[in-house]
Amino acid sequence: MIKTLKGLCVLIGRILIAYVFVGSAVHRTMHFQEAIDYSHSVGVYTVLNFRLVMATVLETIGAVSFILGYKVRLGAICLLLFMIPVTFLFHAFWNYTGPEATMQMMHFTMNLGLIGGILFVLGMGAGPFSID
Repeated sequence: MIKTLKGLCVLIGRILIAYVFVGSAVHRTMHFQEAIDYSHSVGVYTVLNFRLVMATVLETIGAVSFILGYKVRLGAICLLLFMIPVTFLFHAFWNYTGPEATMQMMHFTMNLGLIGGILFVLGMGAGPFSID
């Protein structure tokens, strides 16, 4: 009974983490120009279309692997390759003042929490309810 409950918790945790990235990838795909404009607003310019496509690919691979429980360590690496630069490039709260600094610090901190969850899955694996 306890083992089943632990397995369900891991499954639900993986799905909830994946949900964040599925929504982000879908939004970026549907509003690509908006994503480009936002990237420009924070000073990210070089090879931008390629970076946005790669970000979407990394998010999608990671999210699908977490949902299915298949190759979750590879999926976790994909999500980390996405999250670490995004966190430091797009939520650099130290570059802002006032309410915007507070908002960016909240996003930065939430991303650190997601990174922690991803690292947990990377270290512990997919759990019993998985394809692996």
